[in-house]
Amino acid sequence: MGAKTWGLDIGSTGIKAVELTRTLRGYRVTQYVYLPIGLLNPEERRQKELEGLRKIFPEGEKGRESLILSVASHRTMVHRLSLPFQDRKRNQRVVKFEVEPLLPFPAEQAVVDFYAPKQKENGNPALVFAVPKGELKERLSLMQEAGLDPESVIGEAMALFWTVKNLGLS
Repeated sequence: MGAKTWGLDIGSTGIKAVELTRTLRGYRVTQYVYLPIGLLNPEERRQKELEGLRKIFPEGEKGRESLILSVASHRTMVHRLSLPFQDRKRNQRVVKFEVEPLLPFPAEQAVVDFYAPKQKENGNPALVFAVPKGELKERLSLMQEAGLDPESVIGEAMALFWTVKNLGLS
């Protein structure tokens, strides 16, 4: 078997985890776990999520190669913009200012990133994602308490784009 990557989604109804294994023919789903959470108050919910993570990953960081954490789409703002530069690094410096008028709160209260396709058809189109810092801090705190350190944190919609692109569905 090849390299393994876990995708983790802690949603409103439960925890969903998928293990993808890279093979000679591409990626293959080798494990799938769904643990329902139910309607609970925030404190009970956090405890249930923590128990679920420890059940899925009993050894924490040990025993797995890579973890990608998804942020729920209802917590993520996604906007389509035309970025001012062709260079990713230059766009990273200005994207927060570009998206600020579209956010329901000040840009400094959000973590902002973007996805720009490699093929430039009409200018420099991109999807910009913004997540409130408080939401991200809460998710990362839960991961830390469970002994997990995600390789990356992505918006739910971005996970779907990645799946379509990398599993040959586009």
